[in-house]
Amino acid sequence: MKRLIPVLILLFFLSCSEKTPEGVLPKDKMISLLADVHLIDGYSMAMPFDSAFAQSPALYHSVFKKFGTDSARFRKSFEYYAMHPVQLDSMYKAVG
Repeated sequence: MKRLIPVLILLFFLSCSEKTPEGVLPKDKMISLLADVHLIDGYSMAMPFDSAFAQSPALYHSVFKKFGTDSARFRKSFEYYAMHPVQLDSMYKAVG
């Protein structure tokens, strides 16, 4: 048991210092992108369904273009951060 605690601490610190994989947006960029994406989500929810269906793709495309990315990279980044809930939580605290 005494040996298990240092091993767990070491694993914890190694997992915290994990480098983000290639193709994943950095945290600061992801925070700004999440804020804009959720603004579009809210705006779309306030519109009639057919209007939201027609306008939302162009709005999302413009936001992705603003940040120099696309929906596939956003999805990959979101899935990565979703697998790291502590990071995602801190990012959403910065968004809100």
